[in-house]
Amino acid sequence: MRAGRVAVPFLPAQAGLPRAALPHTDRRALRTTLPQIAKLDANENLHPVPDELMAAVTEALQSFSSGCSAQIYPDPTQTHFRADIAKLHGISPDMVVAGSGSDDILDIIMRLVDTPNCIISTPTFGMYKFLGAITKIDIIDVPRKEGFDVDIQGIVKAVRDNKCKLVMLPSPNNPTGTLLHNDDIKVTTLLPLSQCMHLHSQRDQLTSLNLTSPPFRPVISHPVVSKMQILCAEDCLVCIDEAYADFAGCSADVLLSQFPNLIVCRTFSKWAGLAGLRAGYALGHPSLIERMLGWLSAKKREMRLSVVTVSP
Repeated sequence: MRAGRVAVPFLPAQAGLPRAALPHTDRRALRTTLPQIAKLDANENLHPVPDELMAAVTEALQSFSSGCSAQIYPDPTQTHFRADIAKLHGISPDMVVAGSGSDDILDIIMRLVDTPNCIISTPTFGMYKFLGAITKIDIIDVPRKEGFDVDIQGIVKAVRDNKCKLVMLPSPNNPTGTLLHNDDIKVTTLLPLSQCMHLHSQRDQLTSLNLTSPPFRPVISHPVVSKMQILCAEDCLVCIDEAYADFAGCSADVLLSQFPNLIVCRTFSKWAGLAGLRAGYALGHPSLIERMLGWLSAKKREMRLSVVTVSP
C-alpha cells in the first residue's frame, strides 16, 4: 500500500451501487440565465415560491423567542409540525412523523420493517431499488399491466409466495402518473386481515406491533373495496408514496383509520416547490409512528431536519 493511502473495506453489497449524480451545471458557464433553462431531470417545481411562504421561512429562521431559529437545533419531538400536519389531514398528531424529505421517510421504513424483500411495481420511482440496495433488501418486481395499472392480484400473490412484509407503491405513479384509486374494484369478500407486522427488534430495539387489537380492526361492509384495501388486507406493511398526490385530488389518508398496516408518505418538494428545504412526512398508525420517532432519536437523525420544517 502506498504511503498516505487508506484502504476502505466496503461491503460487497455496496460495490455495485451507482455513482453519485454529477454536480449541477453552472449557469454562468453556459452564459445564460435561469428563465432560459427548464430543469426537468428531478421533477422540481419551476414556479417561484410564493412571497408569503418565503416570509414564513424567513420568520422561522429568525424567531429565536419561539425556540425555533437558525441558532437552535430543531425540536426532536416535532411537536408543532406534527400538530399542524395532523390538522391538515384530520388525524391526531401521534399519527405524524417528519423526515428530511420523503426519501428519508422511505429509507426509515425500509430499515424498520423486518423483511428480506420489498415488492414494487415497475416502471416506477427508481429510489425504491436504490434504498433496497443500501439496506440489503431484495426488490421483487411485479410489473404493471397494460395501461400501467398496478397488478393487484400479482402483488398479493407475490406477498404470499415470498412472505413479504413490505409493499411500496406511489400514487400517482412516477413516471406514468397512474393513480391507485380508493374505489375502483368491487369484491364481495375481504382477504384475511394481517395478524401482525414485525419490526427489527435486535437491530433497533423494537418490538412486534399488533395490528388486530381493537379498535384498529377494519370493518368494511360496502361492496366497493379499493385496490389499497385489498393490499392492506394482507400480512404486510403497505407504503403509499404520495409525492404527487396534491396534483391528483385524492389520497389514501382516508383509509388510515381502517388499516393500521397502511402508511402514507408526503413531501413539500413538488407542490410547494421546497425541494431544497428537504421536508417530508409520513402518516400512519400511532404505534408505527412512535417507533419511527424512536429510530430517529436513536440514530440522532432528528438533527437532520431543518428548523424551518419543524418550527411553529
